[in-house]
Amino acid sequence: MADFIHILRELFKACFFSRLLLRFGYKLNSRMSLKDQVAKLIEKEINLPFAVLSILAVILIRACLELFSSPWYLGDIFSAFFIFLNFPLYFCSVIFSLVLITYYFTGLEFKKVFNLGVLFSSVILLPPIIDLIVSGGRGLGMAYLFFDSFSEMLPSLLSFFGKFIEPGITLGIRIEVVLVLAGIAYLTYLKSKSFKKTIFALVVSYLVLFFLFSFPSIFAILFGNIDYYRVANQPAGSAAYQSLSDLLSNSLANGVHNLQGLPTDKTLLFNQQLYILINRLLWLIVLAQSVWLFYLGAPKVFKAWLKNLRWERVFYYWAISILGLFISFQWMSIDYSFNPVDILGLIVFFILVALSFWLAVGINDLYDIETDSISSPNRPLAIGTITVGQQNLINLFLGLFILMGLATINYAVLVLLLVFQAVYFIYSVPPLRLKRIFGLSSLLVGFNALLVMMAGFYFIAPIQKISFFPKHVLAMALFSFTLVAGIKDIKDYEGDKTNEIMTIPVVFGLKWGKRILGALAVLALLAVAWLTSLKSIAITSLIFSPILFVLINREDYEERPIFSAFFIYAAICVISLILKS
Repeated sequence: MADFIHILRELFKACFFSRLLLRFGYKLNSRMSLKDQVAKLIEKEINLPFAVLSILAVILIRACLELFSSPWYLGDIFSAFFIFLNFPLYFCSVIFSLVLITYYFTGLEFKKVFNLGVLFSSVILLPPIIDLIVSGGRGLGMAYLFFDSFSEMLPSLLSFFGKFIEPGITLGIRIEVVLVLAGIAYLTYLKSKSFKKTIFALVVSYLVLFFLFSFPSIFAILFGNIDYYRVANQPAGSAAYQSLSDLLSNSLANGVHNLQGLPTDKTLLFNQQLYILINRLLWLIVLAQSVWLFYLGAPKVFKAWLKNLRWERVFYYWAISILGLFISFQWMSIDYSFNPVDILGLIVFFILVALSFWLAVGINDLYDIETDSISSPNRPLAIGTITVGQQNLINLFLGLFILMGLATINYAVLVLLLVFQAVYFIYSVPPLRLKRIFGLSSLLVGFNALLVMMAGFYFIAPIQKISFFPKHVLAMALFSFTLVAGIKDIKDYEGDKTNEIMTIPVVFGLKWGKRILGALAVLALLAVAWLTSLKSIAITSLIFSPILFVLINREDYEERPIFSAFFIYAAICVISLILKS
């Protein structure tokens, strides 16, 4: 055991986070019992950004080591898409899974379990080193497990990943898994003194790792059309591989993902498209895990943040992004049905729209604390349930997830949603803080709504050029979105007036400001009717225009009924567009 501790100590020294450990004056002492060393490890305070940077640093080192130990990549590993997207997402999903399993089975305080996850993340460096040693420097190809059916998967599941094939689950990976399972078993038994609970923790950990090693096959089996006869004489996994290839070749990933064009080599093309699918799945997994970890690590902050998500505006942006999708279908005359790969991409896209809005809200709230303390006193920053430092951390992680998620869609959507964020930044943040300028505030919010609609358009548009977006739609949409954007300023009237933010209610007074905004909302709905040229939408616009005007001008003004009426209106418009298409 002393030798094992010595090896770990040397690995720590080789990694970025060793400086963090030394900063707190910690040294591994081989004369201490393993129990005492673990106890000392988990008591240390680790700065969260440093912890994340340490994990990412270890992952980057692993990526570089794997370049030498797994020579079958055919050059893919050199791409930023592979190094800075696939590797971080995959290994974060593994580390976060093990942290959550350890937390629930050991009963340790969450902070201690997270510390262990950070400190022992360097174990992922072992597989490429071991593979290089046992192969005499040649290396062993690493790859996901591929199966054609769940019955074919079972023998590998029961035999610790099955036979050694190349590429596949190498000796180094298997030793790594043994060490991880041994560590989880030791901690579980140490804390619970229960043999049954320890075995259960081992089984769950192994099943989760097996799933992460083989989930592309699981996706192919569940959603693909596996033709067993076509590959009857081929090796195991060929049918799943072919099924994935068919799915990808008939998806949007086949045509619009890469700005520089898709590879001409069929193997490289498949690998690129496969990792688009894999990264979308991993992004969703890591996002869900991160939300879970956020709740466990800071439940009070999480609940305060959850209450500030402003779902009514998220639904507003989702509605206009769906409008963009249908405009793309109509304008481009696209005859296309989404397959599972594209449905997955669509889910990621809608989540990205929500995350982009929440990041914009988080940044805006940091500079609206004084205003919100008057007009929205229940906002978490205004009442102190979330501190400025905590909000900055939340914004940092939202930005990171947005960048990684956008990289799995396409270049046009990436640019449009980054511009969306840039517009909200100059809207909210000094020295520009353009929301203070009369008229410009509503124009910027309207422009951002247009960007979200265009993102929906280019999610499926086969021609990824800005010039192909219909100009009359652009002009009319910007006009309509700008007209309705000022409605949100009514509830902020007192705070905006105190801080001299020149909105329509502040400039014209609350009574006349509401009348003007109500009239603008009516114009916006009529503009939508003219834009779509559909009788059903025209009738709907005529019905909802006076309803919105009355709701906006109520004496006891509330924002929620206005958004509810708008959502019903938007739902009817979307259904009308679906029926037309």
